[in-house]
Amino acid sequence: MATVSITLNQLVGRDEALARRFESEIREAAAPGPDWDIGCRILAWQRAWDLGSPDLVTVQFHLPGWVKVLAVSIGSSPGDVRKAARQALLPKFSELGSSASGPLPPAASVAP
Repeated sequence: MATVSITLNQLVGRDEALARRFESEIREAAAPGPDWDIGCRILAWQRAWDLGSPDLVTVQFHLPGWVKVLAVSIGSSPGDVRKAARQALLPKFSELGSSASGPLPPAASVAP
């Protein structure tokens, strides 16, 4: 079972419930994967002319030698983040799952 270590979530402090929903959906998407520790950062972006709240959330997944970035709307419906994360992770799970002989080393720490 894959685990996700969320090293940064910029939604925390802005909308706690939304931050936890994103984290939960990302972890659910990764759980069926191989026994890896996947690093993750959740970055909230906002338009320069609209300083009220972010419009776009970027999710960065990282394993040693690999990074995958996806973007989802801050207004995503429940389940949309899980679906997007699953689609982003599935090719890597398939690629390394067939060639890896064991668990990968823990995800490298990425500075914010």
